[in-house]
Amino acid sequence: DVRFKDLGLLVIDEEHRFGVKDKEKIKALRKDVHCLTLSATPIPRTLYQSLSGLRSVSLIRSAPVGRQPIATSVLPYDERHVLSAIEAELARGGQVFYVHNRVRSLPARVAWLQGKLKGVRIAMAHGQMRSDQLEKTMWEFFNRKHDVLAASTIIESGLDIPSVNTLLIENAHEFGLSQLYQLRGRIGRERQKAVCCLYYPGDDESMAALSEEARARLQALKEFTQLGSGLQLAMRDLEIRGAGDLLGSRQHGYLNSVGLESYCQMLHEEVEKLSKKKPEKKFFDLPPIDIGVPAFIPEDYLPGDLERIELYKRLLAAEPEKLAEIEKELGDLSGPPPEPVKNLFRLMRVRRKAGELGVRVVAERVQGVELWFHPNAGPPQPMLKLWMDYYAGRIEFLRSKDGDGFRIRPKKGEPLLPWLEGFLTV
Repeated sequence: DVRFKDLGLLVIDEEHRFGVKDKEKIKALRKDVHCLTLSATPIPRTLYQSLSGLRSVSLIRSAPVGRQPIATSVLPYDERHVLSAIEAELARGGQVFYVHNRVRSLPARVAWLQGKLKGVRIAMAHGQMRSDQLEKTMWEFFNRKHDVLAASTIIESGLDIPSVNTLLIENAHEFGLSQLYQLRGRIGRERQKAVCCLYYPGDDESMAALSEEARARLQALKEFTQLGSGLQLAMRDLEIRGAGDLLGSRQHGYLNSVGLESYCQMLHEEVEKLSKKKPEKKFFDLPPIDIGVPAFIPEDYLPGDLERIELYKRLLAAEPEKLAEIEKELGDLSGPPPEPVKNLFRLMRVRRKAGELGVRVVAERVQGVELWFHPNAGPPQPMLKLWMDYYAGRIEFLRSKDGDGFRIRPKKGEPLLPWLEGFLTV
């Protein structure tokens, strides 16, 4: 029922809590509305739009003065550990959040805690309570009339209670990464050292029984405890869940039918078109090079996540003559490159040259290195003659309905990437 007279700016706070259709519906109220999205842990779709150039991104890295990292543990649910953690927090004069996200069994959990912790004042809060009752409970907890608040995820956002510095979460494997991060952000809001315990059911060996995604989420929370780590967690969420669907409403998921590089190029060309720039040369025709050589940018060489991703994007889009410029620029910025970085630039040169020759894939096999060409493609005759002469007895012709190829056996112990670069440029 709200009508805007002249809508110019849309600010979406806690963006991860909204669906695509909700956000698009609001933006549709006016064609040229500016949109500012705020989130400690952006959803994969939004983050990828920023990393791809479809949206600009700004980071607030500085934490409030005096704020300390939160000690985070991932461990099997143990009643003795739960009671000990609560008693330890109460002993130092603090309060506790206990998250049990099943409303039906929450009263039973409160009764169990009350039976074990004599004299401890325990309250309960969840979204199905009457609003006046919920408000009364939260107000009393804020004013320290309760020691422990057993609650659903209703405490996820909007609470700032400095005296609460221990958070215990049951069945943490069932929560999303951004949800766990938001919950953890409810504690440690002053100078006191805070403690977060993420419990999963069973014993130490039960961790292996969790889904791969659940283990990855819990490990990420345990790994990224430093202040301002929301971006790293969002990046990890992007890795775990995929980038989603820019053309639809899915906010996560993998584009298996298109392929990441094709997807990147489609998006890149559309951004260039909308910004009235001439699209750069396609880079999704570059063939994959499947050889066992480390080729990446180490975090300790270029620490910034966005900087590393931006560099990868530049490498994929760069013309051959630009690769040397980027390599020199990186050396000036971060110093002499380690071996994986040298390999990365060499790999990009190899992919460029292989793509020009019509190679569709290069793969290291037990019998040698295989080069497969696209149908109706192949090396120039002078190059083919050189190959046959120089590698006589070590090269064989391969046939396939998807295009023919060669298998070559380099000399034993010869580094593959330098050899491959020379092989394709003879």
